[in-house]
Amino acid sequence: DPEALYLVDVPTFTNAIIGRIGPAFDPLVVSELMLYCGPGSPFSERRQIARSELAGVRIACYNEALLIRLVRHLLKGIEGADISTSTSNLELLGRLIDDPRTVSFTDSLSLFLNGLPEGHACVSIEDGVRFVTGVLGPVRDPAAERFVSFFRRYLETVCADYGKRFPLAWPPAPEAVDAG
Repeated sequence: DPEALYLVDVPTFTNAIIGRIGPAFDPLVVSELMLYCGPGSPFSERRQIARSELAGVRIACYNEALLIRLVRHLLKGIEGADISTSTSNLELLGRLIDDPRTVSFTDSLSLFLNGLPEGHACVSIEDGVRFVTGVLGPVRDPAAERFVSFFRRYLETVCADYGKRFPLAWPPAPEAVDAG
């Protein structure tokens, strides 16, 4: 739609998409997929895990297309690693994650903005998956420009510390891009 402005997430491993959207994409913030653990999880005290450690672990995910794509990319090539449950029922997902043998995923920006319930933990994943959130669309009328400008200033102000930890680099370095 030439009259629409979209807020979209683009995985940094999708070079075909990155090549197609090019300058029509105005990146705003980068996020990293992180392991989300409930109380008593063997991963909860760790700062980082290797992707290979997810083999055989019970994984529950919110049933959202981008998240499922990111998780499947993360688990690609790891024997015995797969999503055991995907659900849109947040109450069920919460109960599953409360089991110390089950993990899930969240993103670094959500973690920064929302924090964690007591006893829960988020763990960085070595050689993990990142995605960029930004604005896509040819519309650049004054209202659209004001929206993008406001959103950028909001993120720069509210998420200043976050931006230092997860700097925005667009397009991603060629070694970070994979046909995946």
